[in-house]
Amino acid sequence: MPNIPGRGARPCAPTEIRNIIFDWSGTLFDDFEVSHHSTIATLKAFGGKHISIHDYKEHFVLPAWKFYRRFLKSADMDAVTHFYFEYFMHHIEKGKLYPQARENLKRAKEAGMRLFICSTVRQDLLEKMVRHLRIGHLFDGIFGSVRDKEKRLPNICHKLGLRKDRTIYAGDMEHDLAAAKKTGVLSAAFLCGYQASHRLLDAAPDFVWNDHGSLGKFLDKIPPPLRGGGRGAGDQEVTLSLTLPPRGGGDSFPIPTVGALIFNKGDIFLVQTHKWSHTFGIPGGKIKKGETMEEALKREIWEETRLKIKNIRWALVQDSINSKEFHKLDRHFLLLNFIADTDSRKFRLNEEAESGFWVNPRTALKLRLNQPTRVLLNHYLSF
Repeated sequence: MPNIPGRGARPCAPTEIRNIIFDWSGTLFDDFEVSHHSTIATLKAFGGKHISIHDYKEHFVLPAWKFYRRFLKSADMDAVTHFYFEYFMHHIEKGKLYPQARENLKRAKEAGMRLFICSTVRQDLLEKMVRHLRIGHLFDGIFGSVRDKEKRLPNICHKLGLRKDRTIYAGDMEHDLAAAKKTGVLSAAFLCGYQASHRLLDAAPDFVWNDHGSLGKFLDKIPPPLRGGGRGAGDQEVTLSLTLPPRGGGDSFPIPTVGALIFNKGDIFLVQTHKWSHTFGIPGGKIKKGETMEEALKREIWEETRLKIKNIRWALVQDSINSKEFHKLDRHFLLLNFIADTDSRKFRLNEEAESGFWVNPRTALKLRLNQPTRVLLNHYLSF
């Protein structure tokens, strides 16, 4: 893994992850509409004002009492919490597991991972939902009624004896990511949940998953030797065979590739891919015989993202020689980097990337960028 200024190298290969701790609401269970309506009812009951979906995503925080204190300055927080969960309980049947969530839990379990839940949802209600959905057997522990995850998550990991470098805490709130960092485990942000994406990205998660489709792509990278590991595999050492490619990677000359910082409304588009050790980077690829650089760039971007680019400008060229970040050893790339624009923020990823997102360029510097992307972004920001 790369050493990013201010952050240590962190292991991120799926083969090294043995434990995943999930938040519940907005991560495994889609109850956003129920929660929003429950919040509206709670605010009204205690003399507060109506809150829109946009404002709810922008302002909701954990621990929840901080959110309610902002809108109900003099209310008793215990009474507020009790009212919210009573209302929430009577409408919870409108919630559902996210698409592919059940399948991902099964696949992770079959790969020998230990799975847990750590949630602010009240313990009895959480256990009731898990039983109703018939997924309780997939978890090694369920921890509800966690009012402050930054305080509780370190204790949970210590009690369970989880290796920090082999554990991910996945959630959809800044508080989830802060709890992971305080605990010393890897952090994963689901962009499909409660909080606005820009706030999650600003918290610099180690992984970004658009939804459970992205998590599924991550789990796809677990090699066959790990599948069928069964229960109890835990944090055991895993030995994988590795066949080194011929010196030079089978190529007699450096491989020319193209890639671009793509802009829309001041944000840039990044992807997370196993090819570059699950770091964040720009889309791009190899030039085909007979293609110009610009033709190759447009084709690669379209194939990988379905984004049409325009206003293509030259940026710089970089050597990437035997990069430890790249998934194949002994490769020499000539990275031809460009700047480009697009009119659309809608994208569709092919199989190469696990996730993609738009992010402010300076926020991007907080992320675990691969080295070539960091060099390109710093080059752009220097002007």
